[in-house]
Amino acid sequence: MNLHDPPVVLKENIKRGDEFDPELYVKQHDEDNTVDFVVLPTLMLKSGSIIAKGVVQCKQIKTKQLKSIFLKKSVN
Repeated sequence: MNLHDPPVVLKENIKRGDEFDPELYVKQHDEDNTVDFVVLPTLMLKSGSIIAKGVVQCKQIKTKQLKSIFLKKSVN
């Protein structure tokens, strides 16, 4: 049995489709802001302080979405 003082926990309540939170995670690839899956969870003290940020893979932007984003930017 391992004991940690102070207690250390993993932040595991993020799921697919959640909004990316830069306070808790780093993106593996800088694409969309919607989480696809967790690569490494955030390591925190039980009090809530962050020891190490987690890593998430965000959903990739599809070609059609990318074209519409660029078209909207060029029109404005």
